[in-house]
Amino acid sequence: MNTRPFKLVILGVLGSCTLAMGATYFWNGNGADADWDTCGNWRLVTPICYPSVTTSDAIVPDCAPVSCTKTIDLIDEEIEDMTLYGDVDFGSATGQGVLLEVESLSITGPAVVTTSSLATITAGTP
Repeated sequence: MNTRPFKLVILGVLGSCTLAMGATYFWNGNGADADWDTCGNWRLVTPICYPSVTTSDAIVPDCAPVSCTKTIDLIDEEIEDMTLYGDVDFGSATGQGVLLEVESLSITGPAVVTTSSLATITAGTP
């Protein structure tokens, strides 16, 4: 009896479970736009290229040694934790009201965090 195909199926299932458990994504802002869901803006290469599940963590690092304000245009999303370092300006990627829900939000300063009238971030969501 050949068990090789069965082993391959099991490995594929385990790999999918690892992705579903979430990961930590680092904002680099290198995408073609400032949208949350643009893969080039995040430093983590997986089939899910931006924080998009409730077990994902997002880290937005500062621009040290220079000063800058990072612009991130949000979509409706729910993630686990978000950590911000330095200045960040949140807007809407859709041109409509958007909501980013995070379980915990940490801001390490000095920092100025602003949102447009269309972007809302709520922390402490289950």
